[in-house]
Amino acid sequence: MDINIDANGIFYATLPLYIKDAVDPSHIHHGVSVKDKDKFRVQASTFEALDKVIRASVHAYAQPKVTETPVILYIIESHVAFAEDENGHVCPNAGWPGARWNQDERFGNHHSSNLTQGYSLSVGARAMLKITHRYGSTERVEYRLYYKGDSHLGRDNPAQLLNSWGGFSLGRSPKEIPYSDEAALFFHSLMMGMAEMSRKIQDATFDQERLMQVIAQSRPGFVLLPGAMPELEDVKSDV
Repeated sequence: MDINIDANGIFYATLPLYIKDAVDPSHIHHGVSVKDKDKFRVQASTFEALDKVIRASVHAYAQPKVTETPVILYIIESHVAFAEDENGHVCPNAGWPGARWNQDERFGNHHSSNLTQGYSLSVGARAMLKITHRYGSTERVEYRLYYKGDSHLGRDNPAQLLNSWGGFSLGRSPKEIPYSDEAALFFHSLMMGMAEMSRKIQDATFDQERLMQVIAQSRPGFVLLPGAMPELEDVKSDV
């Protein structure tokens, strides 16, 4: 970096744009040419003053204000398509009497030109430590797994319990809420419910022989959900 002096005796230097928010605004020269749009100019009346501004700016950028906040990052996504009648009953499509398509984005807005591969519900959550680095008015955020001061090996507190679930990601844009033990336990229970529901459905349907047994034992109005489905042992003994 070079320090120069203009025709008016003003000392100046050109710095990278990313450091701009760490500089005292009174020393920033705004007449930067378009070709230097990724840079900016700082100036002062003396060499010593400019040198002081630059050093202070670099120091502020190198030592940002850092804050740490426990949060929960989560996703809850539905991919289904259905209609509803005037009484709020779910219908397979809008051909049912009085039914209209539910276009709510909560369910994925799926239709004939936006198909989903079967119907699904995705749930995932993690307890995270949100680390914010502030450089003047600019900030950078990163996340690390949060265990309330304990290790990842335990399951003695709600954060550890929630983070004990694995085999999934939160994608690129999870939602965020403040961390609380109650929230961590809520999402832990939600994950447990998803796992139990998936296990029970797959136990009954993954193997085609078992699937045919369940179908044979089903009754009108039968819904294949936890608590509403015959146990496989009972199905086997009755067939």
